[in-house]
Amino acid sequence: MTNLVLIHGAGGNAMELTPLADAMGPELTYWSFDMLGHGGRPEPEVYSVPLIAEDLIGGLDDAGVDRAFFFGYSFGGLVAYYLAAHYPERVIGACAMGTKVVFDAETVRRLLQMLDPVRAARLGIQVPEWVSAIHAKHRMLLSTVDDREAQRSSRAGSGTRSAPCSR
Repeated sequence: MTNLVLIHGAGGNAMELTPLADAMGPELTYWSFDMLGHGGRPEPEVYSVPLIAEDLIGGLDDAGVDRAFFFGYSFGGLVAYYLAAHYPERVIGACAMGTKVVFDAETVRRLLQMLDPVRAARLGIQVPEWVSAIHAKHRMLLSTVDDREAQRSSRAGSGTRSAPCSR
């Protein structure tokens, strides 16, 4: 059987994509793992795509899964694409849905503004608790994105260029 790994988004959990697996039928073996800081797992000090991807590879190793197709929803799509670029021997194919491919500091700031529970309250909108949880997780991501952009700026001054990976 062919393996398909379903990678949930930020604030989700391993069960988030169960309806998709159910709709696709029995031809594939489905795998889904809770990311660090999701589904009751401990939160890392800093969220990063490489850290989440390495943890997922560890889960696949524990399950005895050598190669798979990867489907990522939202933030999970970034993880799927990272795996394709950095673990090509493990990836048959990768795709994403609802994934922000540009994940720079300005994009994260706009997302945080849209999810800000204090802003919503000022507008008279009551937000569910899970929105506050997502807002908190994305605030942690902003510091990671800011650090990454600062590193790129310092490298750009030395003549080194960085560009997005495409396959």
